Amino acid sequence: MALRNRPEYDLKVIGRNLRRLRKEHHYTAEEIRDFLQLGSVQAVYKYERGLSYPQTDAMFALMELYDVGLKDIVTDPLYSFSKEAVYFVIACTGQLAVLDEICERGELMHRLAVRLCPYFCGMQKKG
Repeated sequence: MALRNRPEYDLKVIGRNLRRLRKEHHYTAEEIRDFLQLGSVQAVYKYERGLSYPQTDAMFALMELYDVGLKDIVTDPLYSFSKEAVYFVIACTGQLAVLDEICERGELMHRLAVRLCPYFCGMQKKG
């Protein structure tokens, strides 16, 4: 069995996810510093700004603390929509959105539109 290419991880995505998870669980950066037994709270902020990775044992500890898997930390949640979620978005808008109109709403919507494009195109062909 041939190995696939080693995946590349985006420090900024990991940082955003770590910050989001910390806030969702109502922890302060100081509490995370203490939990991970880090010397300075600045290390937590470096992780969250995407300037460095947590060490492996710290990453495992954060995964356990937040009760998430590795993919929840290393992947952009915008790119992990289920097909059902896409159909829900389409149903809520009441129409098939035009990709260019979505893109004008900013980067986040542009990324969402790029992710949803195959679904929009598939539904347009059927309809």
